[in-house]
Order: sequence, then C-alpha cells, then structure tokens
Amino acid sequence: MASAVADLVAVALAEVGNVFNTNCMSYYNISGKISSNAQGLDIDNRAFRYADALFESMYFTNGKIQLIEEHWSRIQNSMSLLKMGLPSLPGHNDLEQATKDLMEVNNIKGAARIRLQVFRKSGGFYLPIHRDCDYLLEAQSLENEDYILNKKGLKVGIAENVKIAVSSFSQIKTTSKLEMVLGALEAEDKGWNDAILLNSAHHIAEATGSNVFILNDGQLFTPRIEDGALNGIMRQHIINIAGNQNMDCFQTFLTVEDLINADEVFLTNAVRGIQWVEQFGDK
Repeated sequence: MASAVADLVAVALAEVGNVFNTNCMSYYNISGKISSNAQGLDIDNRAFRYADALFESMYFTNGKIQLIEEHWSRIQNSMSLLKMGLPSLPGHNDLEQATKDLMEVNNIKGAARIRLQVFRKSGGFYLPIHRDCDYLLEAQSLENEDYILNKKGLKVGIAENVKIAVSSFSQIKTTSKLEMVLGALEAEDKGWNDAILLNSAHHIAEATGSNVFILNDGQLFTPRIEDGALNGIMRQHIINIAGNQNMDCFQTFLTVEDLINADEVFLTNAVRGIQWVEQFGDK
C-alpha cells in the first residue's frame, strides 16, 4: 500500500473493516414509532410497488452519526428532486437521538450501520395521492468502532452485463438499484470482491455501493457526477481532505485504461471509509 493513500487514511480515519453481528435486529423505527418485524408496512407501499423511495446508509460510532450534516443535506436535496414532502422527517438532531433510542432497544452497543429509507405514503398508481412521506430507520451492529484500513486488498473487475444509465437521479440513492445488484452478482460469479460499472460512453461511473478513486503520479482522480457517479458522502470528504493537504484531486472522466495505468486504486463509502484495491484484472 503506497504512502499517499495511507496518509489520506490516517487523516480521514478511512475504511471500516466491518463484520456484521450475526444476531438479527429485532426492532425498527417506522415514522417515529418503534415496531418489531417492520409492522405497519403494507403491500401498497410505494417503495415496494414503484421504487418511489430513497435511502441513506450511515455509520454510527463514538456516540454519533459520522458526517451527519452531509448525510442530512443529501437526504433533503434528494427528497426535493423526487418532489417528496420535506416536513415529513425529523431534523438531523432528532434523527441522531432516534438512532440512539433504536440502538438501545436493540441492545446494540458501540458501532452500527444505520439505514434510513424514505418512501412516499401509500396510494395512487404512477401518480401518487400524497407527497408526504414515511420513513424506516434500521440499525445493525458492527464490530469495529473506528475507521480502519482493510488488511487484504480487494480484487475488482469491470461489470460486462450492466451499464449505469446517467440521469439526474444517478447522483441520489433511490431504491431502484438493479444495476448494483446485477453488478454484485457478476462480481461474485467471477470471484471478485467488487465490480466497477461503466456508463454507456464506457466511462467509469462507480463500483457497487462505492465511489472509485485512482492515484497517478501523486494526483488523485475520481469519476465525475456527470458520468453517473453517486455524489458519495465519503467521496466528497476525501476530496476535501486532499485539498486541505494540497493534493490535487480531479473530478474527470476515467476509462478502463486509466485504471490499468494507475499507481493505486481505492474505493470509498460512508460506512467502510476507504478500501484499497490489490488487483484489477491481471494487474
């Protein structure tokens, strides 16, 4: 692992080498009410019927949700783009307290992966009856209470069976993620840890659930949002850290050839932080 990424890791407290607890969660928060077995979600749920929903995955440790303001800003921007009623959700301070309450009732101590799913209230066909939303808050225990770098590098490849469709929705986390599902299945079939997805112009968009960075000649590069990359929370955090350390970081279009010629490759997301890549193809 070269020193440039290691330096970023040290400042960012990169990557959770997280292993999920084998005990399943027992309770959820559904629009402010603690329930078991997701009671109250009906078959007319618009997330189920039309993927009329978005979600946010967050990392809770040391008594708080990490980068919560950035997460909350993305939730609000995403809801606005999907024409969802913003008053439907609690503020981010209330969300953090609701997370603590949910962890307590589930007897989760230390760190947790938090998932907030927001979905429009039931009713209607393609045209919804409501613009107000309900939400589902989940907590799943993690063993690691700090960001740590993965000891074993990842093996990745290019997904051949699916492409990222670039649109205004590419930058937000809707629940319509079939391309990620198919990419992850292809990675499993080929013995990779992850798959990197291209768009229709054969530019790199992202990995399944992670943004992509490459390091070349001491400079960082990451795919543009315009190429279908998710506007990832950790992605932006790494860009900011690089700037603060006077390291150039370019948001540009990247090709498979760029990956092959890179000095280093790493993936980022808000729960795992940074994961370094050991092998791409035969390199």
